[in-house]
Amino acid sequence: MSIDPKFGRYCDACGRGIQNAVRIHLGKDYCRSCYQMNFVRVDCVECKQPMRQHRHAEGEPVCKACIRSKRTCLRCGKFTPLAGKLVGSSAVCGACSPHFRERRPCTGCGRLSSRLSRPLFTGLQDELCDSCRRGLTDATCAVCRKHRRVAGRNEGGKPLCKDCLPGQEVSHDCPQCGTRVPGGGLARCRGCANRESVQRLALVVSASFEAQWVRELWKGFVALQLEEAASSPKLRQTLDRASSFFAALEKSFASAEEIDAQSLAERMDSRLLRKHLLASRFLVATLELNETEGNREIATERRRIAQIISRCGKAKYGEVLEHYVEWLRAAGVADRTARLYLRAAESFCADAGVDASQAWREQDALRYLAKMPGHAASLSRFFRYCRECRGWDVCLPPRSLWVGTPAKRDADQIKRLRKALQRVGGMDTAILTTREVARLLSLAVGLPATQLLREREAGRVVLHGDGSVELAPQAVIATADALYPYARRWLDLAA
Repeated sequence: MSIDPKFGRYCDACGRGIQNAVRIHLGKDYCRSCYQMNFVRVDCVECKQPMRQHRHAEGEPVCKACIRSKRTCLRCGKFTPLAGKLVGSSAVCGACSPHFRERRPCTGCGRLSSRLSRPLFTGLQDELCDSCRRGLTDATCAVCRKHRRVAGRNEGGKPLCKDCLPGQEVSHDCPQCGTRVPGGGLARCRGCANRESVQRLALVVSASFEAQWVRELWKGFVALQLEEAASSPKLRQTLDRASSFFAALEKSFASAEEIDAQSLAERMDSRLLRKHLLASRFLVATLELNETEGNREIATERRRIAQIISRCGKAKYGEVLEHYVEWLRAAGVADRTARLYLRAAESFCADAGVDASQAWREQDALRYLAKMPGHAASLSRFFRYCRECRGWDVCLPPRSLWVGTPAKRDADQIKRLRKALQRVGGMDTAILTTREVARLLSLAVGLPATQLLREREAGRVVLHGDGSVELAPQAVIATADALYPYARRWLDLAA
C-alpha cells in the first residue's frame, strides 16, 4: 500500500490520488486506468478461464482461483485457501498470521501483543488483546465452572452460561461413569478428570523416588486421597505439595523399619510435619506409630537447643553454654525450660562479652539486668551453674541495685540530662543534629525520643504566640527555659 503523509493514498503507476486500489500487485497500488493499461487479458493455463496478468510478468499465467486451490501456509505448510495475511507473494494461514504482525501495546492492559483486534460488537473502537477482549464478554460459569460467554447472572450476581440459565439448564452424562454433569458437551465429571490427572502425576513422582518402600507409601497415599476426595477441585495440588514430604522422608530414613514415633519427631522438622499434616497422619496410621504430641514437642525443643549451641559454637562463651545445657539436663530440667534458660544465658553472654576463661564483672550484670529485667529469673540458674561448676565468684545482683525507686530513677535521669547538656553546651545550636537534640529534649521532658519524632513527623510541633514551643501536648518549653534554644532548633529541624 502506497500512502503519502500529506496527500494520502496514491497510484504507484501514475501517481494520482486514489480512494481504493483496483489491484495490488507485488505491493504496488494500481488505479482503474493503470490497471487496464498494465494488466492484459490472457487465459489461465490450468482452468482455461480468462484472467488478467501484468504485462511484464514472467512464467505461465495462473488465475487466483487456481493459486488458492493449492496454496499452502508459508510457516506451517497447511492448506490455506483463505489467507490470514499475505507476505510478498506467499500466504499465511489465520493461525500463523500473528507471528508476522508487529507487536503493539493493548489499549486495555498495555501489554505488547501481535493479536490485537477491535471488538466492534461491544461498540468499542480500541484495539484489544485476546485476554482483554474475552474479558468483556466471557467469564467462568458459577454452575458448570466452564469459561463461556456470559448469558445471564444469578441472584448473587455471579455469571451463568446459556446452558445453566434458570429454567434452561442443560446437563449431560459423563462419558466414563455416566454421572450427570452440568452444561452441554462431552466433559467428564470432576472425579473422572481427577483420577486421570492424579494417576499421571503419581507415575511421574513415583519414578523420582529411588527407594521401593517410599514408592509404596506414595502409591498408598494417592489411593487413599482418591478414595476420600476424588471430587475435590484441589486434589492434584494437594498431592503435588505432599510429594515433597515423601522426598524428605526418603532422605531422612534408609528403610521403613527405622521409622518410629521418636525418630520421626527427631529427624523430620516439626514445621514440615505440620505443613504436610495429611501425609504425616497417613504415615503414622500406615506404620502404626504410637505418636503423641509430647514426642514431637520434646524433639522440637531439643532441635532448638541444638541450634542455639551450634550458633554459639565459635563464640568465646560457646563452651560455657554447652556445659550449661548438660548441667540443666542432669538436674532434671524440662527441655522447654532448659531452652528458655539457655536463650537468656546466650543473650547475657553476648552482651557482657563472657569468656570461658574468666568471670564477668558485676557492672556488666547490672547493666544487662537494667535493660532486660525480665531475664532475671532465667539467669539465676546460669549464675548458680557458673558459681558451682566453674568456680566463679558471681551471684545475681540484688534487685534494688538494678530496679531503683522512683526518686533514684529521677536522680539518674537528672544526672544523664546534666551530662547531655555538658556534651552540647559549648556547641552552636545551629549545627546540632536531630539525634543530639532528640536525646537532650527526651531527657528534659521525660518522653521517649521516638514519641518526639512521631509528634514532629505528624506536624504537631507548634510555636505559640508567646514564643513558647509545644513539642507534645504534655511538653511545652517556655521562652525563659534554659532548654528554649534547643526547642527552637527542634522547630527549625521540623521545618
